Amino acid sequence: FLFGAPPNFELDRCSDNEYNDWIGAQIRADVYGWVCPGDPALAADLASRDARLSHRDEGVYGAAFIAALGAAIPATADFLEAIAMACEQIPADSDCRKAVDFAISLQGDSDGMQKLRERYADLSPVHTVNNLAVVVLGLLQGANDFSRAIGETVSAGWGTACHGATVG
Repeated sequence: FLFGAPPNFELDRCSDNEYNDWIGAQIRADVYGWVCPGDPALAADLASRDARLSHRDEGVYGAAFIAALGAAIPATADFLEAIAMACEQIPADSDCRKAVDFAISLQGDSDGMQKLRERYADLSPVHTVNNLAVVVLGLLQGANDFSRAIGETVSAGWGTACHGATVG
């Protein structure tokens, strides 16, 4: 299987679990951005392949976005441009894309993280959608200040260790 042989089981069954929209795939997607600088499409493709082993839909989109964002950052002038490039790698009608757009709308709002917590209060603290919004807003709020970016991200109180690392 590792070397291209067909698996002796149905891969779709692996992602048939109650956690397939949580952040597991998203938090392991950073590496694909790091190894594909300047190529968000490739980074997103690799992260999506990985994510589909354990996740579906939003869980896959969150991973693809994070990988694409990591690949786009070194090839762009600012985070908004990188975010726009990463958005090209996920469906425009997905909840992840809506979360990214919401986070962008909160840029500069001192109550932004609180507004994210209110909007996504019904989601698990380890769901992909709310945590993706936190990463995007953390980057934007602390764009020129590393400490602020990390602080803003972990202040949301969800997925703090993994998303603090992603923003870092």
